[in-house]
Amino acid sequence: MTIDESNWLDSKVIECLQCGQKLHWLWHSPMYDETFFYCTQCPKRVEVSHFDELVLKLRKIAIEETEVDDEKKWSRKFYSLIEGKLADCDCGGRFKYDAPRRCLRCFSVLSQSEPGRDVWPPESKDEKFSPDYQSLGSPMESLIKTENIWRP
Repeated sequence: MTIDESNWLDSKVIECLQCGQKLHWLWHSPMYDETFFYCTQCPKRVEVSHFDELVLKLRKIAIEETEVDDEKKWSRKFYSLIEGKLADCDCGGRFKYDAPRRCLRCFSVLSQSEPGRDVWPPESKDEKFSPDYQSLGSPMESLIKTENIWRP
């Protein structure tokens, strides 16, 4: 696989097959110190810091319970442990690492969805979204759960 150095996150614009909404689509940057867990029912996500105290404890458990040299098995265990501790989304869905990405306007599952890819609003200010949607230029409370992310 050849990587285009000028577009190493494979950034592109995709279109929702249900409503035609254009969205920004890219690989999650490995330099970002958080992992995104997406809701199973809506386009919200929670960003989990790699340095969160609970995450560090769960990483230690995952290391103890799996062989670190089996990266896929270790990752699945680690993400599963985090998912089990995350509070539910406000819509009632659960946050999962591999939850299908959803359109920010109509909330339909994006057919292009795959774990490790993130969906963002397009740069255009002319786009129309659902009433709960807010653009990147304003606070993103409608797209990102930032408070009370862990189960009590």
